[in-house]
Amino acid sequence: MTVNQDLYALTRDDYNGPSAFFRPLASHVDAMVVTTTEDYTVPAECNKIILSADGDFYAKKGGTAAIPGTEVSDGSGSELNPVCLQVSPGDVIGFIASVSTVITISCFK
Repeated sequence: MTVNQDLYALTRDDYNGPSAFFRPLASHVDAMVVTTTEDYTVPAECNKIILSADGDFYAKKGGTAAIPGTEVSDGSGSELNPVCLQVSPGDVIGFIASVSTVITISCFK
């Protein structure tokens, strides 16, 4: 499926194309209060998620998220504060935060 980005453009840069976009409010939003490791299963009919939080968190698709205490150089690390993710229904995303953190998960088709 090809998305016409001009439909969502708020401003346009003549050299680089659209430079700002808007989106509709999500019809499905989940919220988690993460204090230790927690798993989230992507709901049906959700192919994209937007994450927002009131603090730092780590996420890992298909595994348990971990806060690195040492160097991780084998590709198995968790991602700090991801925002937009392409997902499939049923995917499991692990979350962890060092302090109590509210994470909202907005789902889109």
